[in-house]
Amino acid sequence: MNIVNPTSIVSQELAPFTLLGNRGTLHEGQRLKHHAKGDRWIYCVTSALTDPNALMSPGVVTELFFLDEPTALAAGHRPCDKCNRTRFREFKEAWEVVHELKNVRAHDIDAQLGVARDNNGVQVTFRSSASDLPAGVMIRDPGREQPLLVFHYEHPKGYEHRCVYPWTSCGYGIKEPLPIGEVEVLTPKPIVEMIRAGFELRLERPLLFWGSTTTQPDEM
Repeated sequence: MNIVNPTSIVSQELAPFTLLGNRGTLHEGQRLKHHAKGDRWIYCVTSALTDPNALMSPGVVTELFFLDEPTALAAGHRPCDKCNRTRFREFKEAWEVVHELKNVRAHDIDAQLGVARDNNGVQVTFRSSASDLPAGVMIRDPGREQPLLVFHYEHPKGYEHRCVYPWTSCGYGIKEPLPIGEVEVLTPKPIVEMIRAGFELRLERPLLFWGSTTTQPDEM
């Protein structure tokens, strides 16, 4: 399986996934040869995978797999405008609000998002105070390579709790305090602004690491 992490790197391993996607034909035989082909980086519903036994067939797009939506967005993908059309419409409307545009088309989004996410195969990132970031954004703390998911939830005592969950290809690790100060933001800036403006990510709670005994957010 071609598992995509929040830094947009693709690795071949077995891991859980909730979304399918592609960024063109990246393989030759059963080996990955390219980082991307073109600007159309999308994520799809899993039902778009018509034949699990025919992955990486000759001459077709390379199937990519994502742990969840925050991972797909951090890697620079957007919802598919065909199999994931309702979600794409929500994404498109949020994009238009942030960019003050009307009737934007999918290929226009792809061109603009491409500049914000990737520079010759290297992920484009930016810096921000962790406390200023909305839930669902992926970050890295200085001196640490592991991506972290920013998460907010309503504490039973009535206040908002802010924390991060370390990302792994098999799920999230034990929650940690929100970093203090500036962090490296992996999620492309236009998508961060969309989330800040109200684009709601489909993540009620993180998918915890397989076999983890950690508590879920509403139990903390």
